[in-house]
Amino acid sequence: MKFLKALIGILFSPAYFYRKLYGQVYGSGEWFVLYGLPVIVAGAAGRMVRVLNRAAVEQGELLMAWQMLVVFIISLVAYTISVWIGGHLLSKLSGAFGGREDSNAGVILCMTAYTPFMISQLLGAINPFMNPVIFLGIAYTLFLFSRGTGYMLGTPEGRTTGFTLIAFFIIFGLSHLVIFLISNMFAFGG
Repeated sequence: MKFLKALIGILFSPAYFYRKLYGQVYGSGEWFVLYGLPVIVAGAAGRMVRVLNRAAVEQGELLMAWQMLVVFIISLVAYTISVWIGGHLLSKLSGAFGGREDSNAGVILCMTAYTPFMISQLLGAINPFMNPVIFLGIAYTLFLFSRGTGYMLGTPEGRTTGFTLIAFFIIFGLSHLVIFLISNMFAFGG
């Protein structure tokens, strides 16, 4: 699938997209290069600009180029780790909810469901007053997890809500934990 076609399918027809995707053979590494990395780079760039805007508005100072680069790299690493480790954790967790343990499908589900959140990072970076858009991105990310988990991990329909909520806390918890830890290692607020 081409990037744009996948993006449109994920955002506008997720049930059809996940049903069609699961029948095809894709490696999570291939998906990461073709789809996940561009989306994660967009999200990291959006977070970098949001941190820049916050520093300018709240503290009245501009970040230097190296500081913006550090924020970008930290975000890129955190989002990538949350997708990879989170996908493997969700695969293991799916067995407890009556689904399949398929790490490849778990990672691809994380990459694709994370899309609205990453796009909302970019939209929130346009103007500090657009930060509420990020909450819409998070809500749609939850929706995508609920739509994709049945197809990708075989979670029974009656258990998708619980699985989706736990998936949300795992993925977002991982990314925020990594951002917090790496930021504090460099004594650079995230």
